[in-house]
Amino acid sequence: MTAMSRDIAHAFTSQRDAGAAANELLRQFGELEARAVFFFCSPSHDGAALSAALHRRYPRAEVIGCTTAGELTSATYGVDSVSALALSEAKVRRCAGALARFEGGVEEGTRQAMARIGRALELDLRGADPQKYVGVVLLEGLKMREEDTNVALGNIAPLLSFVGGSAGDNLEFKETRVFYNGETSSDGAALGSPWIRSPQRLMPDGGLRFYCKVHDGMEMHLMRATDLMQDTRQAIERARAQLGGLAGGLLFNCILRRLELDDKGQHAAFLRAFEGLQAAGFHTYGESWLGHINQTLTALLIV
Repeated sequence: MTAMSRDIAHAFTSQRDAGAAANELLRQFGELEARAVFFFCSPSHDGAALSAALHRRYPRAEVIGCTTAGELTSATYGVDSVSALALSEAKVRRCAGALARFEGGVEEGTRQAMARIGRALELDLRGADPQKYVGVVLLEGLKMREEDTNVALGNIAPLLSFVGGSAGDNLEFKETRVFYNGETSSDGAALGSPWIRSPQRLMPDGGLRFYCKVHDGMEMHLMRATDLMQDTRQAIERARAQLGGLAGGLLFNCILRRLELDDKGQHAAFLRAFEGLQAAGFHTYGESWLGHINQTLTALLIV
């Protein structure tokens, strides 16, 4: 299943073999010559092999991806599958990516990765024009590094927005992975309103574990749920009006929103909010935009 324009295309496959999945995605991308490719796969897929296969086809492209807690495009959704979005040079004139490895610490790993990106773009990231550049960040989703990573990104590139999500493993809570041009890491990140803190699980000692950090002394309020369908539609319509139209985008939807959609049987209705767009994304263990948040949909929308 696919929807495609000359410059942007999304794709979706239920093929489990990495080679077969890559071939199916490439078939759906057609003749589009990608400059940037984003893919989101179930934890049962060999994401490194999938990443490498896509990068072989598009050697000039940056290919980043991660494991998920469910995959979606503007046309379909599933689990144990792969969703992807490809952008041509008409949409992405310049781009660079890097895999930040956190073995030596989040700050150091992020700085090294951002330095590689800056060198590739021949750009001082501290002064990068936010009207020309935007960051996409896919983070490992279980080791609780998201807040520290977002702080580091803000210090290194204070003018830029970074949009993205935390990798998932379909609610197994064992290991999540991120991928960049055939490389993989289970402890790192691929770079490229009230903040919600949602509980993840009840701990053996009776405490609550949250998807985001709750700092000592932080004041918290219990929030009431609103209509997920209506809120999503209104957000997309506001963006369309502000930007003068939309072509597509990357979608990062919280796993807790997915569970609500599961419970209410509303996945098809949710996707109708993105009707006519070339969009792909995944259900996350947390979303990034000006920090690490939960129970939200963040998106990078493309005109």
